[in-house]
Amino acid sequence: MSPTFTGLFTGRLVGIMEKDGYDRLGPSLTGRWFLVPFSDGDAGAHGADAADAAALLLRLADEVKGRNLMSATYPFTYVHTPDDPQMIKLYDPLACGSGCSSGSPMPWWVVSRVAPSADELASLRGAFAGADTPFWKKLIPWRA
Repeated sequence: MSPTFTGLFTGRLVGIMEKDGYDRLGPSLTGRWFLVPFSDGDAGAHGADAADAAALLLRLADEVKGRNLMSATYPFTYVHTPDDPQMIKLYDPLACGSGCSSGSPMPWWVVSRVAPSADELASLRGAFAGADTPFWKKLIPWRA
């Protein structure tokens, strides 16, 4: 049975923790990919070849490097099967919050071999609704 976008998105991914791993990822891509600017509200997937997918990875790395962050020089990157990636989730280091966050951050970009349906994207994005609400507001019930 072929994997679904949702199955890959919610499945086990391996973090790339070293510069060399990120640098090898782009050139290792082959075939057709779907690029999803996930944190961009209603944006859908764009079909791309491996060269365009690799160029996106380089562009995102350049963007993060250009910020001169002491703690991050690459997007936080998680890959389904690093030897034969089916999905890559990239997180903007500035949008990930702190270690004491009460939820998971929304991916910045998703690069997938499997095309997402509009319903899948809406459902997955909906799971992050309210994720940017400060922790203390979740603890204290506010009244208008």
